[in-house]
Amino acid sequence: MSETHETASRLEQYLDYLDELVGDAESGEDRVESTMKGVPDVLAIDYEDAPEEGLMIGFTYGLSLVTHEDWTKARPELCICVESDDPVWALRIAELAERERGISGFEYGEVFELDDPIAPDTDMDGFFVANPIVMDEPLAIVEVGEDLPIRILGVYPVYASERDYIDEYGVEAFWELDWDPYDPKRSPAI
Repeated sequence: MSETHETASRLEQYLDYLDELVGDAESGEDRVESTMKGVPDVLAIDYEDAPEEGLMIGFTYGLSLVTHEDWTKARPELCICVESDDPVWALRIAELAERERGISGFEYGEVFELDDPIAPDTDMDGFFVANPIVMDEPLAIVEVGEDLPIRILGVYPVYASERDYIDEYGVEAFWELDWDPYDPKRSPAI
């Protein structure tokens, strides 16, 4: 599928929604080249000092362009929010989205391992999926004029020991531990 007028319109609606959601924050954009023939690249969209000063919020666009049998109510895009001004955090979730699109359902509590640390200033090398803590559930649903809306999912950076803990005890148990989801330089909670 090439990027048609319909796809561009969908993208424009999504970007307009994100701009409205974050306000006047300065934004940047990068691309992860698609490995799927005929499917557009995955965008990494980052906003500095959003939702507040000192934080960077990043989103993907491109995961929701494919289908998955588990996506019956919405198609996902990913969101990360960390104390950083480095757009690499948004780029890494876009890389994850491109690598796993069409394969993973990006279910709540699902964990992903990367081949190397997420960013130069951390040893965290993976993510888990949960609800985005930077927005209420109604704000995580984006209508884009199709049968299924986009649902923004939160992804959180974690260490290998934390991924193992989530696999064994579940994401709810991990949320109860003492850790800061915004701190990319934090020590492991496990």
